[in-house]
Amino acid sequence: MKKTTFFILAFIVFLTSGTINAQRENIATARGVDDSFSNPAQNRAINAVVYNTTHGNNQGAEITTAAGGPNHSMGDAIVLAGTERLINSITVDLFNLASSANFDLTVRIYTGCPTSGASGPCGSGVGILVPGSTLTQTITPGTLGTLYQRTLTYPVPVDLTAEVDNTITVMLTASRNDVFWRLGETPVIGAMPAGETGNGFATRCGSATANNGCTRNFGIPNNFAMTILATGPTTVCGNVPLTIPATGTSGLMNPSIANVPDTGVIGVDFTISNISLNLVHTFAADLEIVIVSPAGTRLALCTDNGGVNGLDVVDDLLFTDASANNITGWDSGPPLADYRAEGGGNTFPVGAGDGPGVDLNTIFDGQSITGNWTLEINDDVGGDVGTLNSFCITFDPILVIGDPPVISCPANITADNAVGQCGAVVNFAAVAVDTEDGNISGSIVYTPDTGSFFPVGTTTVTASVTDSDGNTSTCTFDVTVVDVEDPVVTCSDITVDLDATGNVTVLPGDVASVTDNCPGTTLQFQGIGGPSGAITTLFNSNNGGSPGWVVMYDLTVGASDIEITGFDMNTSSTSAFNLEVYTLVGTFVGNQTNPGAWTLTATGSGTGAGTNNPSNVTLVSPITLSAGITYGIGLRMVEAGPQYSGTGTNPAPGSTSYSNADLSLSLGSAVSGLFTGSVFTPRIWNGTIYYGSPAPPVPSLDFSCMEVGPNNVTVIATDAAGNTSTCTAVVTVEDNIAPVIACIGEPVPVTDSSSDSPG
Repeated sequence: MKKTTFFILAFIVFLTSGTINAQRENIATARGVDDSFSNPAQNRAINAVVYNTTHGNNQGAEITTAAGGPNHSMGDAIVLAGTERLINSITVDLFNLASSANFDLTVRIYTGCPTSGASGPCGSGVGILVPGSTLTQTITPGTLGTLYQRTLTYPVPVDLTAEVDNTITVMLTASRNDVFWRLGETPVIGAMPAGETGNGFATRCGSATANNGCTRNFGIPNNFAMTILATGPTTVCGNVPLTIPATGTSGLMNPSIANVPDTGVIGVDFTISNISLNLVHTFAADLEIVIVSPAGTRLALCTDNGGVNGLDVVDDLLFTDASANNITGWDSGPPLADYRAEGGGNTFPVGAGDGPGVDLNTIFDGQSITGNWTLEINDDVGGDVGTLNSFCITFDPILVIGDPPVISCPANITADNAVGQCGAVVNFAAVAVDTEDGNISGSIVYTPDTGSFFPVGTTTVTASVTDSDGNTSTCTFDVTVVDVEDPVVTCSDITVDLDATGNVTVLPGDVASVTDNCPGTTLQFQGIGGPSGAITTLFNSNNGGSPGWVVMYDLTVGASDIEITGFDMNTSSTSAFNLEVYTLVGTFVGNQTNPGAWTLTATGSGTGAGTNNPSNVTLVSPITLSAGITYGIGLRMVEAGPQYSGTGTNPAPGSTSYSNADLSLSLGSAVSGLFTGSVFTPRIWNGTIYYGSPAPPVPSLDFSCMEVGPNNVTVIATDAAGNTSTCTAVVTVEDNIAPVIACIGEPVPVTDSSSDSPG
């Protein structure tokens, strides 16, 4: 305890300053600084340093004394530098000597000085508390006796744009004593108010020993340590003066380049407030003026406007999106106060014709402000000269006032098309809540709007809401409309003749027509499939189940796709039954009682032939299985019980695997319900799988003498979404070409003679 007392005495030096109302300041000395100190980096438009001190003294004044009470505060009147007047943060230098406990620090900003009838110069006189400037922040101290910096950051910038003389007072209040504010500083950015130099004063408020108002105490070391960052417009100007043109009386001016050191993105961090020019030229309509962004985007500000005398005397051209004036309407005389940029052609020489009028912030949206903004001027006709006296570009920061609204979009929406239409009407709603305004969901603007007709496909919807402070929040989600409607295809029988070569080609459109709710339907013929095959396990059961049981196994497809067309089943039934075929990608093992893993892929029907006899089932639609993939297969006869092999843990008389060149089977289990109930393994399905190679569609069919007579053909209609329909037609091929008979020569008279002699 003695050591602690000695430490405090070593660093507290109480001094008495000259005061009004005989108040006493507690002044102490710190022994060093911690690593919280840094030079303020600044982006002039977003975080400009408008006040800063040397941060070099090691003395401080106690902000809130025990004698003064909890409302006791200390402050300093200062003069702000620069033009930025939206205060973002105030950094102060503090130290503690006796307590390392956290404390609350409250900052307030007053216009002028917060005096209460006390004499002495102080800027503009009695100050008024600036709305929104009161901020309380919990401070974690540094090492006892060591100076540390803490920054109080305003959630919403404090607006001091109305501060005419730039003089304010910054007041601090601590929630406990033993909080010292570094004193005795010299401003390096900004200044002391008029009358303070040579006197030195601090401001005390809320003192129980005074009038519970505020007084100024003279004679103490000047100025508390502070760094104040503020936001405001940034204006950067290019090199001038420049003659127009650079030489002679026509051609280009040397470019004027405004280098912007600040960082940010147009539309996110900044807007372009204006581009201003001051110039003179003896024939305004000769000038083509183009601004080029650091990204290389060119924009014509003005081309061949102003007539003969528009710039005969020095004048300003101001381009801003806020203007209601089109530069193309300037035909003579001095320019108006402001214009929109012209747009249109921007490569010299610019062709004749007016630009459409464009917004700066639209053309340069999303581009960085950092770098060279280049002004180019071309004098496109000889005989006249002029001078560019100034070129400046001003950027305004985009500020968030208050909390932006929080908007929540619905999850992505999927809807089926309306019957007969290539789309659907979809309704939706987002939710938006704002700290100040409450629930503002009714103010949400949707693009496209809820209740709109959405075409088949995916459309991104943007939901946007703006609160009363002008803050806007957006979110997006997708609306996907799925075309689930099959095309309608109609076939007609036709008769065709073979040509002279004995061939004829038929197109799908010759026998079919199609309609659909969406465009893009194609017609093809069903081609001829590849070779068919079958694989049989066995028909030798020694076990079985009841109707509705599921027998399952794995089927692995070989090198080519297959198309299962039917099954032979083993059942004790001799009655009609229905078959359900369930599949999954992967193995049935572990999924015997997992109904969510299975998909009903096909159905068929048959009549039972009794135990160990094949009971044939033809599927309503074939099942296509891809090469190299393993599928789990589950077969369920609804009205008949399956007969299979295997008891206990013995698969006999069956085997757990069967294969041929096209596929292989790995068997198997039986479940006493539809993927629910008792599981029996191993159980070997008894039966045959019939399959073929899928027949790919073809764009046409060729017929020859071999197909003379009726031929059944199938037409497949496929729409853009993959929905299909089929129809069948009969193509009758006729051979109506008469045969050509060629004889071997015509008969001709034969003339000959012979002689003989008697004897």
